Amino acid sequence: MESDKTKCTGRSTGSETIGTTVVVLIFTVVGFVRGLDASLSVSGDPRVILVHSKGAQENIEYSSIAASTADLLGASLKGIFERYGHKYASPELYLGTQVSSPQHGEPAFGLVRGVTPIALAVRRQVQIVEGNWPSSGEVLIGRLAATKLGWDHDALAVGKTITFEGRAWRISGWFAARGAVFESELWCPLADLQTAMKRQDLSLVAVTLAPDLPMFPLDFVLMEQVLVNLLDNAAKYAPSGTTIEIEGRRQESDIVIEVRDEGPGIPVEDLERIFDKFYRVRSGDRQRAGTGLGLAICRGFIEAQGGTIRAANRTDRSGAVFTIRLPVEEIDRQQAEGWRPDAR
Repeated sequence: MESDKTKCTGRSTGSETIGTTVVVLIFTVVGFVRGLDASLSVSGDPRVILVHSKGAQENIEYSSIAASTADLLGASLKGIFERYGHKYASPELYLGTQVSSPQHGEPAFGLVRGVTPIALAVRRQVQIVEGNWPSSGEVLIGRLAATKLGWDHDALAVGKTITFEGRAWRISGWFAARGAVFESELWCPLADLQTAMKRQDLSLVAVTLAPDLPMFPLDFVLMEQVLVNLLDNAAKYAPSGTTIEIEGRRQESDIVIEVRDEGPGIPVEDLERIFDKFYRVRSGDRQRAGTGLGLAICRGFIEAQGGTIRAANRTDRSGAVFTIRLPVEEIDRQQAEGWRPDAR
């Protein structure tokens, strides 16, 4: 019996390098894994994960992901909550910047977040308490923003004007967020902020998971490397323009993750040795460049978490499939013992 399935897809762009779409997919998956932990402390909502670039979990301002990431997630990750045809995936651009007001001579340091209306659905703590959602050229003020800026509240009254990123913004309203960090921020339309900053990328995408999608503990650093290695392997072998898929699901007593490509597949004689150290598959007269350690590392990291990994050829078409299984019994035992994913 299969349930609680998630799936991501990307396209290979050549046999020698990982193309832009596959890089986005890698960062998306890595950010998704890291975001499971970050979301609990940053968003305050265990159903919301934060997808951002690798290494940016300490300061999301340093994150930069493609503007298409929100659409990529919405189209290919089946575990995202959806209502009335709208996927709960909020693209956001975040920065710290100097903010000035006619009532205050010296600018102050403020936190600005560019958002779209879907942010109100994803960030469930946020409620507008005065005024309206910001239109183009307007900004919505968190109820603690004045304190953060060191200003009196009158300077941020509805209808007043403030300046940041080289343009003036009219204050459209105020919002509260039940004590969440958003209350010290200034929210403005994402497109306006991108234009003002001359940027088209995003800092993150906040995603609401479907309520029946399971969360389970794993080692983020090890799993990140496993996914990067498997996607790298798939991208190098798969012909340009073909699809690379990642699918996750709970299957009876296991959590199952599969990475599938549409390449030539794996010679039968190599299936048992493909995870051996320094072993490289030969295809005709060509041998793939590399050390032969990538898949061996995958096996070591998965086994260290109590799981297994195996390689096979697809039965529905040409291509290889790598299947990771993490036993639910091991997951349940770790939870009972208070094991944390970041405790190594």
